[in-house]
Amino acid sequence: MRQGDVGDHYFLISEGEVVVSDDRGLLRKCGRGEGVGEIALLRRVPRTASVAAASAVRGLQIDSETFLSAVTGPAAAAAAEALVSARLEQSPAAR
Repeated sequence: MRQGDVGDHYFLISEGEVVVSDDRGLLRKCGRGEGVGEIALLRRVPRTASVAAASAVRGLQIDSETFLSAVTGPAAAAAAEALVSARLEQSPAAR
């Protein structure tokens, strides 16, 4: 994923590690059980950060429609919004 690109999928990591960065530098590392790409899908904005593999990575790519369907319930939407808000606090330029 590259910062500024259109968000069309979410990626759930099953093995390995990725690094997430923006124009200012490293934001976080993500590994097994974590995912990337939700901000662009939930906010309908371009990608707010770039993601690169730090090791061999395996996972599941979930298309936008499927991802959004999974998080449309009230509890799921609230949890997803809390996650997005927390990540955006790390990246003020993305607001």
